[in-house]
Amino acid sequence: MNKIECVCLIEDDPIVVLLMRKFLEKTGKAGQFVSYQNGKEAYDNLKDKFEKGDPLPELIFLDINMPVWDGWNFLSEFIKLPLQENIIIYILTSSTSPEDLSLTKKYGLQDRYILKPMSFEKLNKILNSI
Repeated sequence: MNKIECVCLIEDDPIVVLLMRKFLEKTGKAGQFVSYQNGKEAYDNLKDKFEKGDPLPELIFLDINMPVWDGWNFLSEFIKLPLQENIIIYILTSSTSPEDLSLTKKYGLQDRYILKPMSFEKLNKILNSI
């Protein structure tokens, strides 16, 4: 398995962000870690990086319930950009609502739907599969 250059977390809960940062450091399988507090902030930053030709994250963990733009708002705009081909997205959420589960199918992410909390073991398994 190659080291992942950049992992992105789109999450408004600072505790989840801290845990993911610590877990990623512990695995030693990821270089840079970036996080955004909502989908709009993430979209604007990723779009800007893309337009400048800067490297984009190879892996995104996306929360669903966030302020400003939720995960679905982010995805609906993100898939319009010609950059998602090389980026793997996992939904990381506490939501078990039928609507959210249905939307994961719409975006083809039903196999990448992870219920919080993320464990070190789950994260390590994901990183090993990439």
